[in-house]
Amino acid sequence: MSKVTSKINTLVLMLFVSAQVVWANDPAELIDLHLVKSFDMGGKYYSSPIEMPSGTVVIGNHKRILTFFNNQGQKIKEHITDGWIHATPDILNDSLVTIGCYDKFLYVCNEEGDILEKVEQDGRIFTNAVDLKDGRVIFGLNKKQVVMYDFVSKVSKMYKTRKLMHGSPIVLSNGNIVIGGNNKKLLYFDEDFNLINKYKADGWFVHSKPLELSSGNLAVGSYDQCLHIVSSSGEAVAKFKTKGKIHASPVETSLGKIVFGSFDGYIYVLNQDGSLHNRIKTGKKVVASPAVLCDGTVVVPSFDENLYFISPDGTLIGEKNIGAKIFSTPLALKNGKLVLATLEGEVLFMEVEKRLLAETLSRNDESTSLSDDQWVVR
Repeated sequence: MSKVTSKINTLVLMLFVSAQVVWANDPAELIDLHLVKSFDMGGKYYSSPIEMPSGTVVIGNHKRILTFFNNQGQKIKEHITDGWIHATPDILNDSLVTIGCYDKFLYVCNEEGDILEKVEQDGRIFTNAVDLKDGRVIFGLNKKQVVMYDFVSKVSKMYKTRKLMHGSPIVLSNGNIVIGGNNKKLLYFDEDFNLINKYKADGWFVHSKPLELSSGNLAVGSYDQCLHIVSSSGEAVAKFKTKGKIHASPVETSLGKIVFGSFDGYIYVLNQDGSLHNRIKTGKKVVASPAVLCDGTVVVPSFDENLYFISPDGTLIGEKNIGAKIFSTPLALKNGKLVLATLEGEVLFMEVEKRLLAETLSRNDESTSLSDDQWVVR
């Protein structure tokens, strides 16, 4: 049994409640995490897991292993590639998955884990390959290029940059495409891959994927220590300064709060206008992006080896030590399970259990530590 698995099996979930957490219908809830399956894959995970529409979970690691699981935590298939897998997979045509690799190939697989196609590129693929829904995908390379590849015509179009492209692309609701890179710029392309605007920051955009907010603006983190809020056309709206680099992508809660972590060791909760709503101190830097569970709870890993649970209104409601650092984004499955991939090389399938309790508790001015069978929220 690995160190990480052993800790998960023995640690008690300690949760901290402060300042009256109010949920819809005001239930008193208890969260438990139970290990369902663990896989020691032997290679660090920088790639994040994704769930295909069928429920298949796909992830790759720095041991060159591309692995497919079902949503119950059973391994379906794995492949050994010829290079590190640093990029996160992405969905293609609703039933296929693409994943880029350091061996310069873009792999296309089905939900059973079969490799259907390999498309060679000019450089290592650092980002996910976003599906444009018409046979084309867009992604970034270490060879200072943004690439649009057409699976129908087998033709690539390239936009050359001065630095490698490490940020992840997004397709906006208006059809435009935005991607950031180590050139300190967000690049805006139209549907035909024409550059239409640039937004300049003072630091790299590394891994952070722009988030299209309910307001229509974008939120994205940069190594200039700022969370930037930018219009859909590339105009500056606001920025919030932290004291550390922002590597991760933000998420938006069901109540419109923007949640992200920083290398300064804090998890930040902002309002739509970029003003501070709350901040939560962790023990070390926060590298991974948050994930949103089915009920709206946000879970954020920190390099202090804890998971932090945050309510949709931006309040810390729980914390668990899992005994491992997490770089990649957790995956909240549609069946309620949580998938974690660690820098120790493990893939963990966790069951998130919630129970209603008869009693409620409120604490107005202080955080309270409670045992597993006592934790309640009002």
